[in-house]
Amino acid sequence: MRYFYLHLLVLGLLQSPAFAQPEDKINLLGLEEAIDYGIKNHTAVKNGKLGIQEAKARNWEIITTGLPRLDANLDYSYYTRELVQPGVSRAFSNGIFGGILGLLGQTYPVQVDSLVRNNQGDPKDNPFILKHNANLTATLTQLIFDGRYVIGLKATKDFMLAARLQHHQSEREVRYAITKAYYQAAALSEIIQYLRDNQSLLDKLTSDTRAIYQQGLIEELDLNRLELAQANLESQIRNQSQLYSVAVNNLKFQMGMPLRETLMLKDKLETLQQSASMLADSADFNPSGRVEYQMLENGIRIRGYDVAQRRAGYFPSLAAFVNYGLNAQTDSMRYLFQKTRQYNPDGSVTRVRSWNPFGMVGLQLRIPIFDSGSRWASVKQAKVDQLRLQNNLEQFKEAATLQYISAVTAYNTSIAEEANARKSVELSKKILSKTRIKFSEGVGSSFELATAQQDLVSNQMKYVQNVLNVLTNKAELEKVNGKNPLR
Repeated sequence: MRYFYLHLLVLGLLQSPAFAQPEDKINLLGLEEAIDYGIKNHTAVKNGKLGIQEAKARNWEIITTGLPRLDANLDYSYYTRELVQPGVSRAFSNGIFGGILGLLGQTYPVQVDSLVRNNQGDPKDNPFILKHNANLTATLTQLIFDGRYVIGLKATKDFMLAARLQHHQSEREVRYAITKAYYQAAALSEIIQYLRDNQSLLDKLTSDTRAIYQQGLIEELDLNRLELAQANLESQIRNQSQLYSVAVNNLKFQMGMPLRETLMLKDKLETLQQSASMLADSADFNPSGRVEYQMLENGIRIRGYDVAQRRAGYFPSLAAFVNYGLNAQTDSMRYLFQKTRQYNPDGSVTRVRSWNPFGMVGLQLRIPIFDSGSRWASVKQAKVDQLRLQNNLEQFKEAATLQYISAVTAYNTSIAEEANARKSVELSKKILSKTRIKFSEGVGSSFELATAQQDLVSNQMKYVQNVLNVLTNKAELEKVNGKNPLR
């Protein structure tokens, strides 16, 4: 009884939500819905959006080079062996400098106190610096004029445009890949449906023929031919089903959908075909509508900014700065954080601060004079890079025009081939119908019937392939056209 209750407890836990097996998510999507899903989830599009964010950050980096900048600096050094300057030490050990030491002691009590005490020995060995040195400074700088900065500000707009064009290009590539993958999967689904329809008719015909054979009215050869056609049809359905599974997985990959999820196609091939019935005109094309053209144009402008910025290096730049800080020199580490001792002439001792303030303001003018041709070489390289992009743009114009003409030719040709394939299917259906009637009346052979059945299947598959070619060529034409899709 104890094991019975334990068994019930285990079953209850396994059926609870915490232990339930995750179910695959089912997605029923049309072509446009699949494209919208891919634009939201594909890695290339996500990276394109990140590129826009990166461009914004880069532009702000350029802008901030001309804004005020505040820096703080803390330096500390400890002399393990003080620097000895015998000449200075000997001079200050003479009595004639007593008055000077007195005056200095009013302003720099710490240093003079240490100097007096250290000069009690041999002047040649007396250091003229304290062991502990610290500086705390804050510097505010402001760029007043720099030609490179002005040109950089002008380039920020095109930097952002480059990122947006790249994002747009990613979206177009994803749209094209998803469209082709969806067409492929829809075509295989249509082929499987045709094969199953033929299988239903052939199964019924084979069953009827088997009944007639059992009555001894026909030969076994007639039945065997139909059974062979039936087996071949089953093999075709199995192969096409496997191809369909691969095509759907490819579509999910192009969409950025997890492969574990289930995807079902909402749009049928016939529905998709309705938008691909008009002929295209090869004269209606302008390569400037292509995003690649705009990217090359924008790249040439950016290279122009690069040339101008390198040239601006010949001109002076001006900046202003404000500096304020504190300096401390002590002979003991603890005096960096507390007041140090001062020995007065009357023998008394007072405490004075260790940190002494200082500050200054100024201008920094930088004037390039001679660099042995380094800047000239840099400008020359930027010009060459700009000319290279200009050549690429001219080549793209010709290549894009040729690509469009080829796409128009392929699209119009596929429409004509699709019309011929549709007529072949209609004729194959008529032939099969008449052959079936002749066979049922005993005036036709099973060989003619099996041949007519296989011809219909073959022509249906060719028709679907021609429809797929029309849709694929239409997608290619939309891509190379760079304008609104054909409707």
